[in-house]
Amino acid sequence: MEAQNTPMNITIFPLVLIVLSFSVPAFAQEFPAHVISVSEGDAITVRHERRMVRIRLRGVDCPEKGQPYFNEAKRFTSFMADNRDVLVRPLGKDARGRTIADVILPGGKSLNQELLQEGLAWWDRKHSNDQAMKDLQDVAQAGKRGLWSEAKPIPPWEWKNRKRRR
Repeated sequence: MEAQNTPMNITIFPLVLIVLSFSVPAFAQEFPAHVISVSEGDAITVRHERRMVRIRLRGVDCPEKGQPYFNEAKRFTSFMADNRDVLVRPLGKDARGRTIADVILPGGKSLNQELLQEGLAWWDRKHSNDQAMKDLQDVAQAGKRGLWSEAKPIPPWEWKNRKRRR
């Protein structure tokens, strides 16, 4: 039996398209943005099309406030990205509603990777299986760069767990 183009089908089809267009994730495509603030080494806020978008850098975890190298990581991110135009490559949202993304700096370098290379972040293996990022951390660690100059640097996730237990 062939489907008929009844007034009901003709009315519902456009409504279905409209609903589906809203369900497409806002993080599906990369977009240009301007960095307006840096809250932590791995968290920035950008302006895109007159909207503020909070970004959590994918695959890296910088020291938390109160940890050694927190200030250095935040300063480095500010130096590299604050008040600059960047390209944001969104991958999803985190539990706090921030956009998880790779941030590409002017000149084409990845802010995420630069933090690892400088030894100012841990590779977040729980949320990234990117071998290149692991390799950058390994090189920084072997060269005792940044936080890897410490005898036993405490990863942020362990530091937060210790802090909660107190």
